[in-house]
Amino acid sequence: MAQLDRGVIFFLAPWRAISRLALQSLTEALAAADPGGRLAVAVVDARGASKELWPGSREAELVGRFPEMAGRRFPLYYGEALWVREGAVIALTCDESDQKELRSRIRALLRGSTVEPGPAADRPRDCRFHP
Repeated sequence: MAQLDRGVIFFLAPWRAISRLALQSLTEALAAADPGGRLAVAVVDARGASKELWPGSREAELVGRFPEMAGRRFPLYYGEALWVREGAVIALTCDESDQKELRSRIRALLRGSTVEPGPAADRPRDCRFHP
């Protein structure tokens, strides 16, 4: 992950429909917002996610940035995605299917913005609200 300048690491749980739908939404948003393919995208099987990639191995760093991760067992198999800039995780999303939100995140990552899009009005965009 340290070598990744800008990109998304998506954890796919192929047996879960919600995860497959989240991947479909991400690929559609990437096609619309990054047609030139400037962002790196890695799709990782969530069952075999390497400790180097999955947040659990960097728990102290990520819990500091995303307090809702404290004490959680990951992955949740909802189609989690790590948004990475300059080798550091800048956002964690789960079950993201809102095209407007995804395109906004992609554009922010491409332009190097430190401002991340806020949650959509209809539901929060982080992992703590999933059962």
